[in-house]
Amino acid sequence: MGPHGGLTQVAVLTPSTGPEGSDRCISTTARVDAMPFLIETHDKHGHHELRLATRDEHLAYLDSRVERLIACGAKLSDDGKRAHGGIYLVAVESRQEARDFIEADPFYRAGLFERVDISRWRQAYLDRRNTLND
Repeated sequence: MGPHGGLTQVAVLTPSTGPEGSDRCISTTARVDAMPFLIETHDKHGHHELRLATRDEHLAYLDSRVERLIACGAKLSDDGKRAHGGIYLVAVESRQEARDFIEADPFYRAGLFERVDISRWRQAYLDRRNTLND
């Protein structure tokens, strides 16, 4: 629910190819009934080749769950050439559903992540405007 009991409007992003080893998303707009969860992943050091080897399966997984994705993308090195984790915003009702979502991801199953953080997320700004009262 939005901050005042309605629906929360969010940007829905679908996976697309980006720089080597990274993922980017393309935006459209949708409405989500729940306050989403943010999932932040942190890759294990020295596992870039595993990320690359698992990337196509990871993107296919995201495509198959696109109705749950609000936003997603890789966290990149300053030069934009190397991914070292990711951010997912997912439209699910519970922390357990968010955990289930990430644990089914091929990156997770392959052992890419050193750490995964999950927390509730409330949109405050979208497209450079305050959306708290929408």
